[in-house]
Amino acid sequence: MRIDKYVYRRSLIRKGMLQLDLAIQIGVTPEYLSKVVNGNLKLSLNMAIKISEALEIEMSELTALEPVKN
Repeated sequence: MRIDKYVYRRSLIRKGMLQLDLAIQIGVTPEYLSKVVNGNLKLSLNMAIKISEALEIEMSELTALEPVKN
């Protein structure tokens, strides 16, 4: 599972938040959140729930499907 960056950034703008604000609200460091958003760390279900709740969007909107590897 990974974050759809377009939806993520649009949601931050709509809420008038910076990524720093979101990190503080969900209880992680800005560096950790950046790694999750950029795909350098796997997005856990718990983190997806926290982010989607803070941005007031559905988790299905926040997450992008990863391509299936054969």
